[in-house]
Parts: sequence; C-alpha cells; structure tokens
Amino acid sequence: MKYGALILVAGLAACGSPGRPAAETRVIRPSEVTDFRVLYRQNCSGCHGIDGQGALTVAIGSPVYLAIADNATIRRVIEQGRPGTAMPAFAKTAGGMLTDTQVDVLVRGMREFWARPAALGSDKPPAYTASQPGDAARGHNVFTTFCSSCHGSDGRGGRAGSIVEFREPSWLRATSTFRCRSTARYTTP
Repeated sequence: MKYGALILVAGLAACGSPGRPAAETRVIRPSEVTDFRVLYRQNCSGCHGIDGQGALTVAIGSPVYLAIADNATIRRVIEQGRPGTAMPAFAKTAGGMLTDTQVDVLVRGMREFWARPAALGSDKPPAYTASQPGDAARGHNVFTTFCSSCHGSDGRGGRAGSIVEFREPSWLRATSTFRCRSTARYTTP
C-alpha cells in the first residue's frame, strides 16, 4: 500500500495539479503579447486597415510614409496619439494599454513587414519636416484647383472626407507628390 500511494502521488505530480491548465493552454495576459501581427490586428487594423494599407485613416504601411516618418515619430504617435484626431494614445504611460515593449514591437514590425526602401527607386523622399517654409500662395492655388471641389474649401470635408483632421499634418506638409484616390490626379509643387 505504501508503494501504491507513492506511485499515485508521482503520477499526479507528472500530470500537474488537478484543475490547473497545462502550460501550452495558459491564457496570455494582454500586456504579455509580443507578436506584431496580433498587436497590430487588435490595436491598429480597425482604423489603419489590414497590412496598414489605410481604411479610415492614413496608410501607415505605405513604403512612402515609412520612408518619411522615422521610428521616433512613429513611436511618439503610437504612445501619445494625435490630439484633435481619432488617434488615441496607446502607451500605458499615456492612459493606453500597451507596454513600452509592445510599442517597440509595433514600430519594428511596421518596418520589417512593410518598409520597402527600393520601392522609391532612385527618388529621395522628402524630409519629414520641411527645412524651409513653403510657398503658401502656390499651395493654396494647387489645393483650390485640384482638391477643394471634393475636400471643401478648407480641407475639412465635402464630397470627400477631411484631409486635415485625420491625417498626420507633417506628412501632408512633407509630401511633394500627392495622389488623390478619387481623381487619380497628381500635383507637384
């Protein structure tokens, strides 16, 4: 009987505690998720679309966007959000749910999965912020000619949505070639 009890205890120890799930079925806490695809799907894809190609807002998976926006800028936007837009702060330090590690995973994942340095060919992308002021009068004329009929005279929406409220202003300032999805027109300063 003594050996029978010992075998029973050894058998139970090998199987784990009764009622306790095996390690492979353990539920992962949200703060422990470090897979880019999972983090992106759960936190970003609703607005930025599958694979970052845009849905309700800017296509953060665009090779041009990734060529212009550096890691520090992307990190700051994920962490702090964009005040005055639908982009919330995602960092725990700013009231969101993502850890610093998870924000790093998102920034690295965007570069790893979507950045295509060769996609721009020999073109050099513009700086994320301009080194000198632009020509506001010329910009107004280009906007009035090509954009205002759809986006409204102030860019806040008309037949098409706003291009100032839900976009990264620095992205718009830095972009020297703009393709309008609805008209497929190109404008260059």
